[in-house]
Formats: sequence, C-alpha cells, structure tokens
Amino acid sequence: MDAKAKKALVDTLSDAKNFDTLYPTDSRRWFVDMAIRAFEAQSMSDVQIETKTIDLIVKATRIVMAKRDFSIGLKVGSSLDKIQRKRRVEILYGAIASHPEFGETANADLLEWDARRRLRGVTRMDFFVNPNSQGYFRYPKTCPTNERWRLNVDAQAFWEESPAPPAYQYPFPLKRPTTGDPNYVTAIGKVWTAKKKPCEGNLLDCGVTAGAVMLDSVLEAKDQPKLLKKVDSRGATNLAIHHISRADDDSFIGDPGAEGLFERGSVAVGDLQVGDHVYIFNHGLYKEFRPTGSWTGEHSLVFNAGDRNYRSKNGFHFGGHGKEGTVFAFYDDFLAELQTYLHRAFRIGAIFLAWKNSGGTTVPAAQVQTVHESVPWKGNQIAIDLHEFKVGYSYPDYQKAPKKGEGKPKIRETGFVVAYAPAIKRFLILKARTLLDIDPPTWHLEAITFERKDGTPEFDPLGWAILYVDPTKPEPPAGQDPVPERYEVFTKDRTGLTPKKLTIDDLFKSPFAKRDPKKEPIAMTRPRVSFTSAYKTFLSANGAI
Repeated sequence: MDAKAKKALVDTLSDAKNFDTLYPTDSRRWFVDMAIRAFEAQSMSDVQIETKTIDLIVKATRIVMAKRDFSIGLKVGSSLDKIQRKRRVEILYGAIASHPEFGETANADLLEWDARRRLRGVTRMDFFVNPNSQGYFRYPKTCPTNERWRLNVDAQAFWEESPAPPAYQYPFPLKRPTTGDPNYVTAIGKVWTAKKKPCEGNLLDCGVTAGAVMLDSVLEAKDQPKLLKKVDSRGATNLAIHHISRADDDSFIGDPGAEGLFERGSVAVGDLQVGDHVYIFNHGLYKEFRPTGSWTGEHSLVFNAGDRNYRSKNGFHFGGHGKEGTVFAFYDDFLAELQTYLHRAFRIGAIFLAWKNSGGTTVPAAQVQTVHESVPWKGNQIAIDLHEFKVGYSYPDYQKAPKKGEGKPKIRETGFVVAYAPAIKRFLILKARTLLDIDPPTWHLEAITFERKDGTPEFDPLGWAILYVDPTKPEPPAGQDPVPERYEVFTKDRTGLTPKKLTIDDLFKSPFAKRDPKKEPIAMTRPRVSFTSAYKTFLSANGAI
C-alpha cells in the first residue's frame, strides 16, 4: 500500500466512532497504522488490507468494551478508577494492534494474562513506588548511616542480603527453608511493605526496583505458587530480585528459552505500549558531575502513550523510581540540575585558570595551599599539583524559582581543590574540598575533568573543555577506555567570560542511547507473547492462565 493510500485509510478508519471513547486520537491513528503494517507484512492486496483492518478494529473494540474493567490483584482506591480504566483501554488496544492474533476468541486467556501483567506493573510503579515518600522504595542515599542496597527489614527473612562491599551487589536470591519450597507469594509480598524509617525500608536504585516490579507482575498468574515454583526450578537465582537490564539469561527476566516470561529486544519508539520498560538516559555530563547520582538515567515503564511523540510535552508518559512524566518533563528537570552543576564547574575553573594565568596573583597567597605529588597514569608516573583554594564563590541555582522582586537564587560555597597535570593537559575539580580530605588512592574518582585542546594557550579558558562519555556510542573493546566527548564550557560575549548553556535539545540527542530514536529501534523489556501451542500449554499447565 503506498503512502498516500495508507494515510487516507488511517484518516478514515481512525474516526472516534470506531473505538472506545477513552482511546485518544493519536493512539487510534497508531492502531490503524499498526494493523496496516501487520497485514502488509503478509503480502496482502490493498483491498484485503482494508478489509482485515476494519475487521480487526471491530473485534478490538468489542473486546475492549467487554473487558475494560478487568481486575488485577491490587487495590488502589476508587479515586483512581478513571486513570486505571483508561490504562486498561490503552493496554488492550495496544496488545491487539501489536498482535492481531489477540483478536481471536481462542487467545482470550493470553490477552488477559498479558494485560493484567502490564497493568499490575504500571500500578505498582505509579501508586506504590511513587512517590518515594510513601516508604515502599527509596534510594540508598536516604539512609546516610548505611547506604548498602537492601530490602526492607520484613523482606529480609525471605531474601538473601546484598553483600558488602561493594554496597550495590545484586540479585537478591530467595532464602531456602530446611524442607519444602520457599513461600513464594509471601516472599514477594513482603517486598511491598512500606516503612516510615528509610533505613528500615527497601533501599535500591531504579534498575533493581524495576526488576522487583516485574517480579511482582508475575503474581497475576491464576495459580501463583505453581507458576513461581516452575520458574524457581530453573536455577537458584532465576526467581531472584534482579536489576532489570543486567539480569542474565538464567533469570526470570532474561530467560530466552521457550518458556520465558519476558522478552528483551528492540522496538520503534512510536510503537511502545503501556507497561513496556525502557531506559531514559540523562546527558553524559551528568555522570561527570554526579558519578553516583540518581539520575544517570531512569529505568521507566510506559504509563500512557500521550500523543506518541517522545519529544512532545504531551508525549509518552513514563514512570520510574521517584520520577514520572514525559521525556520532555524529565529533561526539563534534568536541565535545571545540570545547568547548576555546570555553572559551578565554570566558576571554579575560571577562578583556577585566572589564578594560573596571573602567576598566582588573583588569589591571596594565604588562601592557596599547594602540594606536589606523583601519581600513576596509564603505566607511567606523572606529576600533579594539588591546589586547595580557601575562597568563597557563588553560582546560580537553576533548580529554585526566584522570589518575587529578587534575582536568580544563588548557591554560596567556600573552598575547593584542583589537581593540575600539565603533562597530560588536564585539570580536575576534586570531590574533596580540602587537601586533608583527599584519599591518595582514589583522589581522581568522582572528579570533573577538564582537558586543554592542542595548540591553545595554556591557561586560556576557551581552550579547555569538560570530558564526558557519550551514552549513544558503542562500548569500546574490552580493556579500552571510551573515547571522551568535549563540552566547551567557556565562551565569551559582550559581558566577558560566560558558561555555555545546555539546551533541552542537547539532552534530546540521546534519550534512549540512540542518535535518532525515530529511525533506530530502542531497547525494551515487556511481557512475552507467543501463540504457539507449546507456549500455551506451558502457561496453562503451570498455572499462569
């Protein structure tokens, strides 16, 4: 079918009268387009495609009208009924558009199994994980006295602890009773216990939290213990609480076998469905400013499709561990945070370079302390100068709205340490604020690295840039470091030296680790769908359906 004929058919068949009233315009158009693509792949004639698409719309709407109030094993209160019903409608239509086989009566149980799991995952992430203040899941930093990743104190009786060090190991395997099977359902249920005190609750990052959500979604099985026992029988850590993207093939998430419950693959960003998992990357600079921060990226589920444009303010709505909204909203928040960190690096870098360029006269000698060290660098020893500046400085806080009648809020700090290595044309703003705080073996960790461009004056700010790793680039070969990108921090305008500002377009260069998500499929995790008789038999024989 040529593009003109396809558009005309989409325009005609996506009319609101053909669909449930809760299914929005952009998704109706997507549904029709998906159906056309599916039938095109079967080499049908244009007439056949139109007939089949109309038939699928009729079947889908009949199913949605009959099943849009299907239940799951979680209660969230009547105030959320409208939100949940809309999600059910989107889930059902999305499943049928992606797999027209769901339109057949023989696959009704499979459709319900897929739909319940998707809704349960979204429900857990939206109304239990979020907001984190409810106490079900928090980030480890909320317990500063012990930031080890762990499950809540009630769940620890059922799950092995994450060892320390390091403090971030996973998965969390089931504990084994002396006789018999673990109490699978109780074990999973205990994970969803809210705690008022952060140090008593679940302390996990967004990836492991998303893994816990996926595990919980399996509880939509008709016979929960039976299915869980079957999955558990595949290995001691198969039914563990895994990191959703780092789970191996021997996990319930990554299992690629004929009886796997999830599939990990790629999908066009416009074809995402409610309940799909994706990873939304922050800009690579964030990791330079906050190596252990929470927003390097966000493991998220699709909450609703919006207008199906990932760049739109009204596009796909995602939710992860403590954060939810469109990618635009995520990046609007990220941008304010990044801009604040960037301006801080600019201020410190400008003070240091001006001081060096002046021969050490711009800052009183009493406010600078210097020590000389020799450190290993790629198999050699290089000289570095560690400079502690006991000076005050300020920079804008882009995350705070200004008060009426006042200028942009500022953050004021005193003291910083810069490590200067002339042999490799780099200086680093260290995490430590004083020389006494420096740990010699790890002095360079969590530092912001500036590098001078070849051929530029040694202390001219315009020659220096922050180095960072671009997440859209492929991993380097084993044993090799990634080639860093340069962010030219310093620029000049009529007022003098000023920081180069990030824009939201800079962040949109790599939201899913793809240069152009409209053309390149993005990575996702979703409930597995298979219509083979073997898979149906597996699900029915083991209590899933």
